[in-house]
Amino acid sequence: MPDSRIQVGVIGRAHGVRGHVRVTSHTADPADLTAYGPVSDAAGQRYAFRWMSEGVAEVSRLMDGKPVKVTDRAAAEKLTNTKLFIDRAALPPPGDDEFYLADLMGLTVVSPDGKPLGTVAVVHDYGAGASLEI
Repeated sequence: MPDSRIQVGVIGRAHGVRGHVRVTSHTADPADLTAYGPVSDAAGQRYAFRWMSEGVAEVSRLMDGKPVKVTDRAAAEKLTNTKLFIDRAALPPPGDDEFYLADLMGLTVVSPDGKPLGTVAVVHDYGAGASLEI
């Protein structure tokens, strides 16, 4: 896999006036978004979150390893639609007969009779089930 980062969530809209944001977590338990340590955006900026209520978090940018809280609505609004990533190595190993969808990318696809069909290029998951682009 060329990029070892996996998207685990996305920052949604601002919540209130104190810099809180709505966060959509793609982890099995939404609270686990913060269990793997700091997350990063597509540009590599690192963030830490503290859950305030279900789906709402206080967000801090990590600057030189130190948290700098987002404290106002305008700054929180600038984070809307920020995709959040962690390194694949930070995830726990999957259980028996389980796998991470990202681990399917690059695998060879064969028909039931063994004829090669291609490789998995992209895994799409829009919530109703995953589909593979070959």
